[in-house]
Amino acid sequence: MRSRLIIILTVLAMVSAAFAVVGCTSDEPADEPTGSEEPVEEPAGEAEEPATPSADAETVLEEQCTLCHDAARIYLASDATDWSATIERMNEEHSKTHPGDAPLLSVEQEQAIIEFMKSRTQSVGEEVVRDKCVTCHELDNITRQAQGADWVEIIDRMVEEHGAALTEQEQQDALNFLQGQ
Repeated sequence: MRSRLIIILTVLAMVSAAFAVVGCTSDEPADEPTGSEEPVEEPAGEAEEPATPSADAETVLEEQCTLCHDAARIYLASDATDWSATIERMNEEHSKTHPGDAPLLSVEQEQAIIEFMKSRTQSVGEEVVRDKCVTCHELDNITRQAQGADWVEIIDRMVEEHGAALTEQEQQDALNFLQGQ
């Protein structure tokens, strides 16, 4: 998960740099007549709003939501979660603990996260946790674990002491997911 985030951020930085270079290379002012052309009149009416880039929901989630919550907790939330209500509740909590601060998410970011969470595909590790761990534990029990929990020790204990039926690959996939990788 973190390597995907690093790749996304690197690509975004490269694209931004490319646009900055392209925008600064011309010495001639843009959209001015050269003398031989007739000036083009803009149609009267409402000016177009500049296009705003869509929020990268996964990046926003990783940057903002994980300030307080472990990513596994977010991703393991029920498929029936009302993400609008959840985000609204988080905004209210943030305004209580940080009075006067700006909201953590813009309206566009909130909507992007809602759509992302409704449409995302579960990782292999997430599927292992949902399919195997919930045979003994409520999903809430797993998501309530403290950030930074020692998942290696927890998974080892589940397999060795409690007989959890996990292959080595499933253990690794679950570990990667629970550790946010």
